[in-house]
Amino acid sequence: EGGAPKKVFEDGGPRFHPSWSPDGGRLAFVSFKGGNPDIWIASLSDPRKCERITSDEASEQHPMWSPDGRAILYEKDRGGGFDLWCVDVATGADRQITDLEGNECQASFSPDGSLIVYSRRTGDGHQQIWVMSASGGEAVLITPNSWASWPSWSPDGGRLVFTSDRSGNNDLWIADVSRQLEAIERQKD
Repeated sequence: EGGAPKKVFEDGGPRFHPSWSPDGGRLAFVSFKGGNPDIWIASLSDPRKCERITSDEASEQHPMWSPDGRAILYEKDRGGGFDLWCVDVATGADRQITDLEGNECQASFSPDGSLIVYSRRTGDGHQQIWVMSASGGEAVLITPNSWASWPSWSPDGGRLVFTSDRSGNNDLWIADVSRQLEAIERQKD
């Protein structure tokens, strides 16, 4: 309703990496409340009702809701770099999405929830954008021969906007990914 920002929680923090649920009624976020960074969910109607949905000793960050609100994609570091994981909000069942060298980060679901885009940073300093099926399988490289990060889907899921230094300066680029998406579809056959 406009005006000054309002604090969501009254019991201190820290909390960071907030993500709205698709229905706008909940927030997923990272909190150290349990001793290490875990993913939590709070209802905006009563933020005192928080639920921790990850609870191992790994460092977790950047929760992103699936379009249907049933799952949260996030990054987990078990000591060898960040991999992508997905947790079922209702059951707490957790599954690993990637297990690669380097760091997979900045991930999000496509608008229909069938795909995941992410940025992968390797030990040699390269960072590129990849897309894969949300159900698993091989990822397809979207940005060869350049440094690229922070991908974001178009509303129709057919294009990605991302940051890249391919022109010598960081700038925004848009890529039509229809051919790469066809390759992912062929994997399912």
